[in-house]
Amino acid sequence: NNKQKENEEQAGPITIDGNFDDWASLQGAYSAKNSADSQWEAVRELRVYASGDYVYYYIRFDKEYMKEYFEANDNLPARVNLNTDGEFTSGYQNYFTQGYDFMIEFSLGNGAGGWGTADDSTLHLREGDDWTSLLGANSGLTFGAGNGNEFELFLDRSIFNKAVEKSANPMPMGDN
Repeated sequence: NNKQKENEEQAGPITIDGNFDDWASLQGAYSAKNSADSQWEAVRELRVYASGDYVYYYIRFDKEYMKEYFEANDNLPARVNLNTDGEFTSGYQNYFTQGYDFMIEFSLGNGAGGWGTADDSTLHLREGDDWTSLLGANSGLTFGAGNGNEFELFLDRSIFNKAVEKSANPMPMGDN
């Protein structure tokens, strides 16, 4: 896969390879852990780190949940929701994550009950009550790798911002 080879050759702080050692020594990453008694049982920890070129995501899932999920399903749909204008009254008004303007959809699964590469992402903009598609699958927007109950992913800022600039309501991703 060209995107995987490109990522392995990049000089960034995180290599998307399914080995999560580079996350342990990373300074400045945002980290959130889910409490053991939470109603949201699948995700146990989420980390986010931004460099000049990429936004990196690390997700640690509950081991038993993932084992059972992959035994029963071939795929694992996922979304990254972004609020790039910093306003909580614009964008999508649903769930408890009010005001996100963009939705990136992809699959964490490979279609055969294991981890995939999340390279099938699509990008959508919320305009009023409608979603507008900005990028189709296989655009290079995201790439990921999983191992055990962990998954890491990057989002390419340049591809995101170029797609957003062409939209009716351009709101590019900021520098931080």
